[in-house]
Amino acid sequence: MRAGLLLVIASCADGAVTGPATSSAHLEARSALTFVDNVDLLEPLGTYRRWTVHVVEAPEGTDCEAAGEPLVAIELYTIFSSAPRGLIPLALTPPPPRLFPAAYASVRGGVNVQGEVMITAAATTILVGTLTGSATIDGSVRSLDVTFEAPTCTP
Repeated sequence: MRAGLLLVIASCADGAVTGPATSSAHLEARSALTFVDNVDLLEPLGTYRRWTVHVVEAPEGTDCEAAGEPLVAIELYTIFSSAPRGLIPLALTPPPPRLFPAAYASVRGGVNVQGEVMITAAATTILVGTLTGSATIDGSVRSLDVTFEAPTCTP
């Protein structure tokens, strides 16, 4: 019995899982996760760090690989290896960014979000913040207030 218990604890500790999240326009939103990668841009030329937050329907604690498609996706670009903190206006044009840090957000279906994102805490293991704005959802402009505590998933 004890060996089985240790096996379960070890398997939970090995994989990253989703953290809590809410969305005023998506009542089914329950959790969030973050992916981090480096992107090469031609203009401005260079390699930049991109942090992508997904707000999903999966319950909090779901393994990253099983979390599903995002209801809301937020991309944060920075010139540093660490995630940006503070208030970042959401850009209306798609990447590549012109100034850093830069943020873009979209809802399911690829519709851009207008507004701002506030990152209140950032570490290599998690991003915590809010998004406030509006987007066209199901044919009408809706207010969008999102909160997230998004653990970083291993790519």
